[in-house]
Amino acid sequence: LKWAVQRGQVPIPFSVKESQYISNLKCTPSKRSRIIKFIMDLPIVGTAVYNMQMRRENIEYLFTEKYFYNPFSVSKKTLDIYHEAAHLDECGGKYLLSSLDGFYLNADISRALNSINNSLFILEGRKTEERERTVEGYVRLNSAVEYDFIENTEKYPQMENPQAVLEYVDMFF
Repeated sequence: LKWAVQRGQVPIPFSVKESQYISNLKCTPSKRSRIIKFIMDLPIVGTAVYNMQMRRENIEYLFTEKYFYNPFSVSKKTLDIYHEAAHLDECGGKYLLSSLDGFYLNADISRALNSINNSLFILEGRKTEERERTVEGYVRLNSAVEYDFIENTEKYPQMENPQAVLEYVDMFF
């Protein structure tokens, strides 16, 4: 993240899973996920699998087909930075990916979300496939949750339309 920010990029959340609902945060490591993590942490096999997953073509596919509403707005510089960051030794991307796949980074926030009594605001890309279901999960847990959708954006509105995101930030701060 630090590396991306130094190069003028807006960091994105680490998870790339399609269905990121609150219930997924309750997942704990299973026998299968522990095996996946073990394999990914192996020096030769895990590195080979990670390098196959983090090939430039795969990163480009994710950004153009999954993350951005307009695939032509993904700059070469953005792809270069994320590809390079995925392969820097100090970043430990392989270990982050193995921890994500093994559910070691999940945290159940439902109890905390229930007890918060101040306003919460969620911004979501308008073209995100499961946007309504995701937001409804938060609203069910806490009726103080407010939300809005940013037009012509998908998973990462902060990268596709940073000006619209800043307008919302200016409203609240």
